[in-house]
Amino acid sequence: GLQGGRVFLLDSGGFPNAKSPEAMRALVLVAKKYGVTVCVPEKNLGNGMYGMLLQPVFDALYPCKVVHDFNVSGQKEMRIIRTLEPLINSHRLIVSESVIVKDPDTHFGLLYQLSKLTSARKCLPHYDRLDALAVGCQYIQTRLKVDLTLMENFTRTGLDQRNRLAVNESYQAYLAAGGSSNKSYQGIGVAG
Repeated sequence: GLQGGRVFLLDSGGFPNAKSPEAMRALVLVAKKYGVTVCVPEKNLGNGMYGMLLQPVFDALYPCKVVHDFNVSGQKEMRIIRTLEPLINSHRLIVSESVIVKDPDTHFGLLYQLSKLTSARKCLPHYDRLDALAVGCQYIQTRLKVDLTLMENFTRTGLDQRNRLAVNESYQAYLAAGGSSNKSYQGIGVAG
């Protein structure tokens, strides 16, 4: 999800056969659990076929927009680095503790992939989870820039900390009461 100029990674995982009906159903249920409103399967995956297969599963189980036209290009390693490095260096990628705890300590794990990534081609045996994270972050990059600008303007208004907290509490109460926000995505899921 995206809020306050930060990207929150709430879950990470994978399926041995991501194209199976069981795996797609499980993916939709994870999206439902976290209130995902947009799913971004990489178009390169079967030239958009995965997204087309996934949409009817979402339609049957949980309403979620599947983006069919998001394509990434360029050397995979450099694309991932260009996308994630600014978020990590500015402390805007927040990883849930549960993601860290359940992440396998193998070449299939997200944290393993992140820690071993270099700019060299084929430096990793598997990129799936790291690439999915990068695709999601790349998709919301434009939105993140807008969100950061709003936060900077909010900070520059000279409101004292107490007023900022009051505004934030009111906003959170509004969202809790079922209000929607056009200032941030409520959830973005990535299938990759």
